[in-house]
Amino acid sequence: MRAYVRFRLPSGDSVELGHGDLIGRLWSAALTIRDARVSEAHAMVSLRGQELLLLPLRGRFSTNGQRVSSLVLAIGQRITLAEALELEVEDVSLPAAVFAVEGEGLARVVVTGVCSLLTRPRPELVPRLVPDAPAYLWGDGEGWCLTVNGTSRTIQIGDNWELDGRQFRAVGLALDSAGNSATRGEAGVARSLRIVAQFDTVHVHVDGGGRGGARGTRGATDQRDRSLRRAGFLGGPGRRTVARRR
Repeated sequence: MRAYVRFRLPSGDSVELGHGDLIGRLWSAALTIRDARVSEAHAMVSLRGQELLLLPLRGRFSTNGQRVSSLVLAIGQRITLAEALELEVEDVSLPAAVFAVEGEGLARVVVTGVCSLLTRPRPELVPRLVPDAPAYLWGDGEGWCLTVNGTSRTIQIGDNWELDGRQFRAVGLALDSAGNSATRGEAGVARSLRIVAQFDTVHVHVDGGGRGGARGTRGATDQRDRSLRRAGFLGGPGRRTVARRR
């Protein structure tokens, strides 16, 4: 019960990436590519509705010789990150439902890769391995496992467990409810915005007006910016490294 894309790497190896996984030069990316032409956080896999997309972040990519701003992933695609550096889409898995967890003080959230379940200062599911976390949720390729106090067991939808006095449970989440959808206005929009995000600044441009600047990424609430901060400063999920072949 995991939505994922499987890429064939230039080395001939394959790697599976799920929602929120990053491709980039950073050690904390889910797929690390050691190539100077690849950005720290080059692109991200994102589940939108019932489709898996590849979104450019601080880098660019193309397919069929055309640069794209986003790509709905499909089997057989060849994605060029840089000259002679391609990823081939071998498989795209979109199950009817995905594995999620919820509990006291924790809204329902999709589990991807290795996640740490924290309880303090508030319940939170973090999509990476946090040392000394009270619990971990992770997939073994066939199902999902829960590790508490060093003891691991297989869990299924409907299972419950207690952690630091709080109750948690594994649930299924319909695929069309798991991904983020693009924001759509229900009425006319008087003035549109253009947001330009750079390394340490964000500028918001209003049609017919000036621009406002904000230092850092505090003003950027897009999922891609959150993922960049998470990858750059907090580390990421299990990763795969690709060295540039000479």
